[in-house]
Amino acid sequence: MESPPVRRSASTALLVVAALISATALSGQIQGGFHPLGVVVALLPLQCAALFWAWQRVRD
Repeated sequence: MESPPVRRSASTALLVVAALISATALSGQIQGGFHPLGVVVALLPLQCAALFWAWQRVRD
């Protein structure tokens, strides 16, 4: 069974937007000085979007 392409492209678009947000937050955090918790917080949107993306792929 194939899922509708709109749903798949929406979850992929969410992943791309989250990657851009994480990259922006990470670049700002790196310029301010390295801190491990700052890196984790900067990558949190990407991690959450990747989990949602994977969940959508398994569900279909």
